Amino acid sequence: MILLGVVDGGRDFEYRVIGENIKSILFENYTGRFLSSQPHVEPDGPLMTQLREAVQTGRPVRSPIEYIGPHSDFRKLDEINLPLANESGQVTHLLIFIVLVDKLKSE
Repeated sequence: MILLGVVDGGRDFEYRVIGENIKSILFENYTGRFLSSQPHVEPDGPLMTQLREAVQTGRPVRSPIEYIGPHSDFRKLDEINLPLANESGQVTHLLIFIVLVDKLKSE
């Protein structure tokens, strides 16, 4: 799981918490960094678009974005982006659950 802070209404996202399982399959520990600082993240690409959709609609968004990381033996099975709002209904965080599977074990 990953907890992202919403920056400027969804212009960017800050990694607030990264679960140990996810942290172990990333290029490095991104905690405290902005999503836009990652070289493989396009400003208006599919990942940012889907995160912004969850912020703007306030509804969960399932993500078909493929896993990009240092472990080519993994593939993404599923991901859901869950918007978390404050008392006034403004989405301030996204809670993301990612299910990865080992390609060798799933074949």
